Amino acid sequence: CHSSLAFAQNHQRKTIIANRQQSSKVWEHFMKATEKQAECKLCKVKLSFHGSTSAMHEHLKRKHVMAENEESPLAKRKRSSTMDEFLTRPTKCTPQQANALTEAILNML
Repeated sequence: CHSSLAFAQNHQRKTIIANRQQSSKVWEHFMKATEKQAECKLCKVKLSFHGSTSAMHEHLKRKHVMAENEESPLAKRKRSSTMDEFLTRPTKCTPQQANALTEAILNML
């Protein structure tokens, strides 16, 4: 009875880990090498894996900066539109402030 309970708990734990593996974006850059190891698809380094993806996230941050920080085209487009809005928004300064800025720029040149 105790062994069947332990088996059921172990099976449940593996199911949770498998579901977590599928949901973490880090798995786009890693594959399961063994029951307790994950292999980086970019450099073939094997890391210990016991249910947490923290070590894999750290590996990507330290060794493959672009891998973890890659943005989707939608995120890039959204960021670009935000920058465009910032650069083209109407200025909110008084004519005196505008003159002072113009003079400062002319002096700098």
